[in-house]
Amino acid sequence: MSDFLPEAIVNSLFNRLRRNFNIGMREYLAALDAVKGGWGRDNLENLRLMLQLLWCNSIAEQSKFAVIWDSAIAQITQDSPQLPSERHKTEPPAKTSNFNQPLETTQQSIPKLEPLPVKAPLKPDTPADFPEVTPFIPADTEDFPEVINYWPITRRSLDYNWRYLQRPIADGPADVLDVPTTVQQSAQQGFFLAPVYRRRELNHAQVLLLVDQEGSMTPLHPFTREVVDTAQNSFLEKVAIYYFHNVPDTIIYRDSRLTTPVSLEQVLAECDLDTSVLIISDAGAARSSRPMARIGATTEFLVKLKRQTNLIAWLNPIPVMRWQGTSAELIAYLVPMEQMDEDGFSNAIDLVRGLSISNYKASRSRKPLGKRRNLIAREGDISLDIELKQAKQQVDWFVRRFHPSYRLLLYYAALPLILTPELLNYLRTQFLLYQVPWVAEVDILLSDLCSPVGYEQYEMEQSVRSYLLQEMEQELGNQQMQKVASRLISYIRHLAHTNPYISPQELEAQQWGAMVYLDEHRTQAEEEIAVALKALVNRGKNGQAELARLQRLIKEFRPQLSKYDSLIKFARSLGIWLKGQIPSGVSQSYVVHGVELRLPVNSNQFPQLEGFPPLQTFECEVATIELGAGTEIKLEPFDFEVATIELKQTRSWLTGWLRRKTELIVKRRQQQAYCFTEDLGNGVKLEMVAIPEGSFIMGSPETEEGHKDKESPQHEVTVQSFFMGKYPVTQAQWQAVAALPPVNTKLKSNRSIFKKTSRPVERVSWYDVVEFCARLSQKTGRRYRLPSEAEWEYACRAGTTTPFHFGEKITPMLANCSDRDKLYFYGGSLGGYILEEQENERERTTPVGSFKVANDFGLYDMHGNVREWCADHWHDDYTGAPTDGSAWEGEDNNENRYRLLRGASLNPYFDYCRSAYRDYHNPSHRSKFISFRVVCEAAWTL
Repeated sequence: MSDFLPEAIVNSLFNRLRRNFNIGMREYLAALDAVKGGWGRDNLENLRLMLQLLWCNSIAEQSKFAVIWDSAIAQITQDSPQLPSERHKTEPPAKTSNFNQPLETTQQSIPKLEPLPVKAPLKPDTPADFPEVTPFIPADTEDFPEVINYWPITRRSLDYNWRYLQRPIADGPADVLDVPTTVQQSAQQGFFLAPVYRRRELNHAQVLLLVDQEGSMTPLHPFTREVVDTAQNSFLEKVAIYYFHNVPDTIIYRDSRLTTPVSLEQVLAECDLDTSVLIISDAGAARSSRPMARIGATTEFLVKLKRQTNLIAWLNPIPVMRWQGTSAELIAYLVPMEQMDEDGFSNAIDLVRGLSISNYKASRSRKPLGKRRNLIAREGDISLDIELKQAKQQVDWFVRRFHPSYRLLLYYAALPLILTPELLNYLRTQFLLYQVPWVAEVDILLSDLCSPVGYEQYEMEQSVRSYLLQEMEQELGNQQMQKVASRLISYIRHLAHTNPYISPQELEAQQWGAMVYLDEHRTQAEEEIAVALKALVNRGKNGQAELARLQRLIKEFRPQLSKYDSLIKFARSLGIWLKGQIPSGVSQSYVVHGVELRLPVNSNQFPQLEGFPPLQTFECEVATIELGAGTEIKLEPFDFEVATIELKQTRSWLTGWLRRKTELIVKRRQQQAYCFTEDLGNGVKLEMVAIPEGSFIMGSPETEEGHKDKESPQHEVTVQSFFMGKYPVTQAQWQAVAALPPVNTKLKSNRSIFKKTSRPVERVSWYDVVEFCARLSQKTGRRYRLPSEAEWEYACRAGTTTPFHFGEKITPMLANCSDRDKLYFYGGSLGGYILEEQENERERTTPVGSFKVANDFGLYDMHGNVREWCADHWHDDYTGAPTDGSAWEGEDNNENRYRLLRGASLNPYFDYCRSAYRDYHNPSHRSKFISFRVVCEAAWTL
């Protein structure tokens, strides 16, 4: 007899796994029968292999099984320490039933399922004299609790519904007893002669699964992986799975990383009338966007697909109430689209089986979630610096946009340094399962509060994270924060064994970020950071990048490490040292739990930063240079082209009918203006155009097409001369200024979506651009600022009174703009010309000056491309507006009031591009459609 009870282990393990694995009583009884037959009685390893074979349906489940197995065995070991090891195997019991065969013969028939290997630390190509990188060691903590993914549809329901997608055909061997035929034959013959067999039915269902990947679907990857996994493990004859991004274009991919392309035509050629096609995509609903190009490309794809099969359904993971106003709403009219929940998935399966769904339309009219408890954090008299004020505005705006319950999940999401879809799902299911809807996970990761930093990895803005952690401590208490931190350490330990994509450095940083909240782990974290710092300082230049990373981490942990000021002081000196400067007290020693930290004393010991001259020390007197009012700038002339749009009505006879046709004519002429150029370094220039003083009528008349009440009343404004940027600020210019020393707050070097140095910078808040102007002013000695609303409209009109500086009309040939509806051209239909322009629709910003035309002042891109921040506070109309061109700010001087936006981005309707159109937004808001241009106050001579 063996010294352990395998039945007890099976029972314990089954109770742990049944909530997360697709196993039931059938699998449990099968395991017990196997144990009774002798499998797994000799040693634990054979028992583990047998249970893994019976209960795991994928590699992911094998990984989870290995962790839970170790936990269960460790617990049983404490209660019964005499478990046999591999060295002391007992003989298998004698054969007790036909089910069992001797272990020596059956062992070969059992496929050996090896667990996933623990990921080894990454070793970059480094010189041989580099010290060895210490591998990541997870902290000792409680076992990681079982992960239960609460998606809109459970794994069990997915498995259950796949079974309905069957197409049984009698195509197997004739070994199934045909009872009706046998009875009928016996009745005809008067006696029973022989049974009648029929051919076994085989499932010939064929499924093509097309999965949208990356982009807005990235937070949904864990969900779509589960759908794909259950489809692959179903009993369908053929499941072909391909991936695409946004739209199945001419090329799709065999793998989820989009690295193995295959022709869409080749895939569709393999389909026939009986092929069931399921498309999984948010169709633009996750980002609340409605790009017409996506709708057009999707339409073309669906036309091709319907030539092959009509068994098509679209599964949208985003709730149906979020489709309105997005491209999903329009695509749902082209193909049956179902919300991917229990009912929606069942309906989609029926659709691709060829059944008619009576409740299809009803499924698209589900009501939104009911009101939940208002969980908005109280606003006390907390003195926040400017960064925290901006962060508060961003969080408040985000919560108002969706639901008050989102604030709770934001608290929990702020504690980890790096967020992944799995981690955010784990936090919600562990702490807020019935308080926050699951779609909040997607909304948070896709919001401006987070930025993607790697594959399925997101980082929350530092100021937002600091604000949320302060609020979390006040609202939920320090005890709850410690509970979350403890769970995070367990989760990191779990990731170290199961996730091959996260580097040891990232795991280590995540672990430190959780440990500093726990009294029993804080000292250990501080000591580990100090040891890492000392090793990196000794590397000199070669450890500079890692030193900078650790220095930023210490700044992140500063509130929790406030009791240990030696590490914080060293980090402050380290930051100065990394900039190539010599900090005060450079010879000072900092002792952190017995680890001595010291910076090199001699200047030649400092790491030489690439691109900088050799560091030198010298004494000098501090000099102050003042830029007086009489300082003048010498201007240089530049030539440019101005375009004016005219319409010409023509008549022609066609088959006896008199037809009228509108012809668009673009007239071009040369113009000259004056500008000066600021050198921002590294070949980056900023061109500033001289705008002469003058008067104009601000606002729009009621007779102007597209007129809004907020553009009234019209009033005369006199504007003094100033300089304005020839183009919106580019990403190259932003990066150059962002690298300058901060004045009030920090700037990220590049947060733009549409990457290219010549494109306008976007996703910058009003606070960001104010800091940009402050840094630029500090560098140049001239005052740079945002334009006032009056200055912007005066500069845009450039002496014109028409809706556009082009005239009465606008065309995508001259500006990066598009009409969502495509039903009209601004100022009236242009007949066949509109069809030509539909092909020019763009979904991204264009490099500044791409259209080669400016207004009469020499300014480019004043219509379309991006919206631009102005200095003014928002007012509903012009009643009481100043007439001297100055910025109109509120009397209460409230920094958090809405700020003005002028111009129009590439996305809105044409009438939004008018010179008089005005809008507003929260000053902390960031959008891929919002940028700015700067104004300089200075005198000039020609």
